[in-house]
Amino acid sequence: MCIVGFYPLIFSQYGEVYMLTSYGSLFAFFLLGGALMAVGMFISSLTDNQGFAAGIGIAAILLN
Repeated sequence: MCIVGFYPLIFSQYGEVYMLTSYGSLFAFFLLGGALMAVGMFISSLTDNQGFAAGIGIAAILLN
């Protein structure tokens, strides 16, 4: 995410970039990652089998 944070600055040298939209999207992507990790940990807490929890977690992420 830190490396991707430099992309709007680099692209602004070659054209017009809406910084608020660019960094807002990066922040939303960061929040989505945190939410998906929370869903995965919640599903993992419901089961004792790690493989089953991983399979259901991946399915939940793909449905999102």
